[in-house]
Amino acid sequence: MMVLVRGTALFAALVLAGCSSLLPSESESETQSFTSYAGVEAAFERVVPLATRASELTPLGFNVTDATNVEVLSYLGVMEHFMPRNSLLLQDLDPAVRSCILRRERCLGYRFNLEHREQQRVGNVALDMLSFSRTTVTNGWSADVIFLVDQGLVTYKLLSGNPNYDRTHERVQPLGPLQDLSGAAADLAIDGVTP
Repeated sequence: MMVLVRGTALFAALVLAGCSSLLPSESESETQSFTSYAGVEAAFERVVPLATRASELTPLGFNVTDATNVEVLSYLGVMEHFMPRNSLLLQDLDPAVRSCILRRERCLGYRFNLEHREQQRVGNVALDMLSFSRTTVTNGWSADVIFLVDQGLVTYKLLSGNPNYDRTHERVQPLGPLQDLSGAAADLAIDGVTP
């Protein structure tokens, strides 16, 4: 009986304190080479078109052979990326991009999708656990890097992305767990199944 009272008191203390450290968090990363957008930017700056060899990209963190986050673009992929839906003409492109497209199989593109995101649920533990109120904060960064390589030599580079991603999502359900049940009942009714 004493253990039950202590356990209940501890639970009540946590509920009243709203200890958010008990809430789940998760981290997702699409890169092992970089820990920040600034790191991607610094490595990108070290690549010099018409001077850097494709073999020099891997030591900089842009692994063109073994990375899981690299997409190899043929000249058709390069066209699709730089000329979506024919919104640009070939003569409007950067000369290095235009040359890559015209050289066809002799030119390749490497596109790196680099990303790191962390999600943390914050707020009152009891309200979160009982589904009354759930607040999730997501932050991180993402970078999209393209290198065009002609006969082993980098001829063009492009960096775009989001250096500081910060988003808060709040979900409030006044009926708490009962609201989830009503949603499940509605789904069953839509599917033609009566609960």
